[in-house]
Amino acid sequence: MAETKTIKCAFCQGTGKDPFELLSKMATCQVCGGERKVTVPVPHVTCPVCGGSGIQPHTRLVCRTCGGKGIISPERRKEVLERKYEFN
Repeated sequence: MAETKTIKCAFCQGTGKDPFELLSKMATCQVCGGERKVTVPVPHVTCPVCGGSGIQPHTRLVCRTCGGKGIISPERRKEVLERKYEFN
């Protein structure tokens, strides 16, 4: 089993609440489920798509690459970057 680490949720900044208050001010974060923390793989790197914010660029949506955690595995990062350059 891969090693993991618990970190503060990037999407809600550890508040446990929806940062955009789309449903209500009391809505829980859709990434951490209100727990304020998420589990990520070790080792890990910052998501190259959202820059670690957990938010899909130019939207109010959860980043599809990292699932809102702001962190991905080095292998996943390599896949993402290779795919990005295939389309350019």
